[in-house]
Amino acid sequence: MKRFLLAVAAVAVVWVTGCSGGGSTTTPPPPPVGFTNASLKGTYVFSMTGTMFDPAIQAVDNFSRVGVFSADGGGSILTGGLEDSYQSGEDNPFDITGGSYTVNADGRGTLSLTTPGGTVQYSISLVSSTNGYLVDVVAGSSTTSDTETASGSFQLQTATAIATGTYVFDFSGISPVSGNAISTVGDFIPSAAGSGIFSSGSFEDINDGGTLTTKALISGSYGPDTSGTGRGTATINNLSYVYYVIDSQHVQFMQTNLDSTSGGTTLGEAVAQQAGTPTQTSSFNNSSFVFVVGGSSTTNQAPHTRGVRLTASGGALSAIVLDDNNAGVVTTIPSTGVLSNGTVALDGDGSGRGTFTFTQNASNTFTFVFYLSSATQGVIQDVSLVQFNGGPIPDEVADGALLAQTGAPFSSSSLSTNYAFSSSGVSSSEEDFVGQFAPASASPNGHVDFNEFGSGSLFFNNPFNGVITVGGDGTGSTGTHSTFVATINGTPQTVINYFAYIANPSTILLMSGQSQTRIAAGVLTAQTP
Repeated sequence: MKRFLLAVAAVAVVWVTGCSGGGSTTTPPPPPVGFTNASLKGTYVFSMTGTMFDPAIQAVDNFSRVGVFSADGGGSILTGGLEDSYQSGEDNPFDITGGSYTVNADGRGTLSLTTPGGTVQYSISLVSSTNGYLVDVVAGSSTTSDTETASGSFQLQTATAIATGTYVFDFSGISPVSGNAISTVGDFIPSAAGSGIFSSGSFEDINDGGTLTTKALISGSYGPDTSGTGRGTATINNLSYVYYVIDSQHVQFMQTNLDSTSGGTTLGEAVAQQAGTPTQTSSFNNSSFVFVVGGSSTTNQAPHTRGVRLTASGGALSAIVLDDNNAGVVTTIPSTGVLSNGTVALDGDGSGRGTFTFTQNASNTFTFVFYLSSATQGVIQDVSLVQFNGGPIPDEVADGALLAQTGAPFSSSSLSTNYAFSSSGVSSSEEDFVGQFAPASASPNGHVDFNEFGSGSLFFNNPFNGVITVGGDGTGSTGTHSTFVATINGTPQTVINYFAYIANPSTILLMSGQSQTRIAAGVLTAQTP
């Protein structure tokens, strides 16, 4: 079940990218149905991670892909793209030699990318002409090499060289070195535009299978290759990465340690830190945040996810609610009301690094380390401890995106817009969803495609009804939750109950709250054709 961390990591990447401009405090109007093939035009960086049957090792394996493709605005994929695919300890770069795509009026569609290794099919859902979500929908049986599923995103590329400044990053997955579930968050400082070394003042926090490394200094180098696609290679503390520049604010990374024997893979994104990012604890003044972290339990190696809403003011936390789904066992803390016995601290060294700590009782304390990339967003890692085998250890390896909550109190009318939908996680096997969701008053609400790893597990164009129940600012003084119930009217019908963490009317983070059936995380992002 280690794979689950990767599924959530891919979604978390999109949360950071999709919210890079900060939270909106205005209600977005419902957009007209207006996407076409012309909505996808230009060069896009894409990334995804998932599960496949690998014939080389005759077993199910993890894999990641990153690359660039160019769409002509008329339904064709141009030559000149590039893809890196990492599996079984090997990075395989391929030229993208063609392909095709369709975009429906609701932003849903299909994408195929052709390389010398074959053609891979994807279902897509556009957020706008600059970004969207995708799910790998390759068909096959569980014993052949053409069985796979993966989830991820794509972003319009507007630059091909790393810019100077400080970048906050979140890399997570299965370590190709140790074979453990691993989360690495931190910040690095490129010494020069394009290529160079990482300057002093770069740090990272690592949770490697439950072993914590706290605020370690980063050393390494980076530089472009000769392809002209924005692709380059980097070394960070002796680990190798390939990267693709998205724009002057975002860079996609994938680890490529070629001596790997673990079959692991890690993926993540670096986001430029904005001017005005808080660096002192006193900067928090009734600042509310939401986050969902996903990963793997260290005690039972099962999929694990948590969602949190809290308010920071000075060094104190209040209005805290936490939902926990550990292998299908769902717990809400506190069971009623909210917690108010927490602290927040920023390191004060300009890194944007800080910690949230709050206590349910004498034996249950939760701790999260975060790096802010602006006043309204950052990345966050769970480092909470649990007593196990005679000593305290982190109870999960998990991370995600930290988002400021703006525009509260929320209401059903404030969320009256169209949303692109993405969700990924584990049921009986990995499953990945992508679709489009219309306002809750509409019926039907939209459609969804999904892939459940294995034979005969591809589902297309399923009617998708969704109901959002809004709990004020996301918790309320009584701990009232917002929820999202997704009903997928296929055969059989699938109903997914999510806790909904509303960051702003444009971005809603999701984590499943279904006992014993599904551990998943996702996002609803307002569409702007």
